[in-house]
Amino acid sequence: MQIYCIQLQLRVFYFFEGIHPQKRKEGLLKCYETASTLIETILLAEADQNSVVYAPYQMYRLVLVAGIVLMRVLNSSYSNLVDFQVGRRNFNTSIRILRQCSLQDNDNPGRGSKILSQLWIHYQNSPTIRENQPNMQIRTRLGASILHDSLWIWRRECDEQKKSRRGTRQNCKLLNCWLTSYINIPPSSAEIAPTRLDDFAHVKLIAE
Repeated sequence: MQIYCIQLQLRVFYFFEGIHPQKRKEGLLKCYETASTLIETILLAEADQNSVVYAPYQMYRLVLVAGIVLMRVLNSSYSNLVDFQVGRRNFNTSIRILRQCSLQDNDNPGRGSKILSQLWIHYQNSPTIRENQPNMQIRTRLGASILHDSLWIWRRECDEQKKSRRGTRQNCKLLNCWLTSYINIPPSSAEIAPTRLDDFAHVKLIAE
């Protein structure tokens, strides 16, 4: 399992642009395969030993990243290059694993499972996203960039939903403060200077 964890952390760098298109495509598909294999391996271990409940914090982070990778590829122009049904099943498994990792209501794994569920709905309702290659706008903290990018997409969608229901940005003020406080990213920033991946260990995920 350690090998798959390391491979996943390395292959998420293919989400960055500036790589030869064919090399990037091959790398992203390998990243997808690694994410699927990691989820399936954890599922087998869970069936034998009920190990998820006692897994270290790193496991929660990797399952969350694996779920994001699956979601991004399945909801892109690459979806016809993979087995969609198997991929969706593994994605749902990642959500279930996160819920099993949760020890109390609204802790980090529980919040992560809710964010994945809401992001999947957003991607499924976005034809433009599903017609394009997997991409990433936020580039910060090396391999954690894909997680930060997903959090920003989730925050933006939540922000728009709040505005449509209540007609004001004031309703999302607390949510914005939480996100910028925990991740230390200015609200207006579109490009963030890289820092150590270890710094991400203290980031808290936010649910509704």
